[in-house]
Amino acid sequence: MPKNIFAELEEVVDEKTTNNVTRKAKKKLREIETLKYKSAALLTEEEIGKIQSEEYWRSFFPKRKLRPLNKFGIIHRLEPAETDASLEECPICMSNIPRGHGIQTNCRHSYCEGCLSGVIRTASCGIRCSMCRSDISRLVFQNEYDMIDVMNALAFKH
Repeated sequence: MPKNIFAELEEVVDEKTTNNVTRKAKKKLREIETLKYKSAALLTEEEIGKIQSEEYWRSFFPKRKLRPLNKFGIIHRLEPAETDASLEECPICMSNIPRGHGIQTNCRHSYCEGCLSGVIRTASCGIRCSMCRSDISRLVFQNEYDMIDVMNALAFKH
């Protein structure tokens, strides 16, 4: 029986090494992200299994720290979505937001992580909703990784 090279990956992978294991994990996560854009009715059993293995592949990367403080006073909450939630469309890039990756503002508009991070990076004196132009004071995240990315972007905004 061949040796399972992934059995003790946590010992092998650290922050400063990029090796075959981390490359494979990144590749698997990219595949999973593309599968999340498909409709639930069109997914095969194999594809559903791949999506369910996302946390396993993420475990090979060090945890990033959340910096919750930001000069805009935006508060946040993590609220995982139901598995059968319908796909929403991001009003900025017009693409479907994968299940479990939407970010909702206090005015009830939803965005993908990439577009909301872009809004934060380009904002000069406050973060406003691009749909209704109201000030964003609260964000509800469906995914921990998206929450960390956006809140860190807010924390480092000058």
